Amino acid sequence: MSLKGRNTSDSGHFLRRRTPALEPEWPAEIPIPQASIEFEVADVAAAAAELTAKGHRLIHGARTEPWGQITARLLSPEGLLVAVCYSPAFRDW
Repeated sequence: MSLKGRNTSDSGHFLRRRTPALEPEWPAEIPIPQASIEFEVADVAAAAAELTAKGHRLIHGARTEPWGQITARLLSPEGLLVAVCYSPAFRDW
């Protein structure tokens, strides 16, 4: 059985299951991430612009997720899904 083109990573399954904005499929031209990390920032749009200016290709720019978190994401050369984000829920304590 060939695994070519199949999603065999847990993180890809997580993304499709938990992130409706990424449905129905992860883009074929972008490798499925093997892990993810998020960095909380005060201004996601500014952080995304800085990353782009330094040559990083964003998967998507700043956007508001259905749960209120603002995120911008990129995929590192090592296959790590990296997000810069602002989570209002962290500040509502």
